[in-house]
Amino acid sequence: MPIKVLVVENDDFTRFTLVAALKLKKLNVVCESSAAGDAIACYIKHRPEVAILDLDLGTGPTGLDVARLLRKNDSKIGIVFLTSLEDPRLLRGKNTALPDSSVYLVKHDINTPDLIVKAVKESLQMSNMVDQTKTTKNTNDLSDSYIEIMGLIAEGCSNAEISKRKFITEKSVEVAISRLAKKLQIENEPGSNQRIKIAKEYFKLKGMKNG
Repeated sequence: MPIKVLVVENDDFTRFTLVAALKLKKLNVVCESSAAGDAIACYIKHRPEVAILDLDLGTGPTGLDVARLLRKNDSKIGIVFLTSLEDPRLLRGKNTALPDSSVYLVKHDINTPDLIVKAVKESLQMSNMVDQTKTTKNTNDLSDSYIEIMGLIAEGCSNAEISKRKFITEKSVEVAISRLAKKLQIENEPGSNQRIKIAKEYFKLKGMKNG
């Protein structure tokens, strides 16, 4: 099934062009909006899997405000920011921290719709790896993506190699490994090798005493 996408962009021409490009790439744009209020109504009605948001939506709530509200209601929704701002700190307001597992794209860096499609898929994959409610060490709760990353680490793959195999950016790999380590209660302490500890946990899952 095509990924269901919500587009929030206050510039009409940009929104029209973006929606047309996404549809050509076989994504299901279930709703498009130019304002925060309409975006929330769209989400409630259509339940998109991923939201593509401009940061600056003019007067009123920002795209960041929308993203936080969406994530509050649905921890698994993918968030992609597509903005002209090089840095989110340039947005008005004091709290400009991006939601966990969101993807940040700058408009002038986009030269093909494929980059946006890749970001949509990446955001969805990243959000599905997030476990925001459980912090105890319980490997039965690990997602398939986490198990796969553990296996690749155990094989000795670098972040770059994991990135290629999973079709996500190296930054996303770093975030995933950090979250995985937290899930496994592995501290990144000086003098210790976090990757070795993750590999050992993987071998335990496989029923091996030594890796």
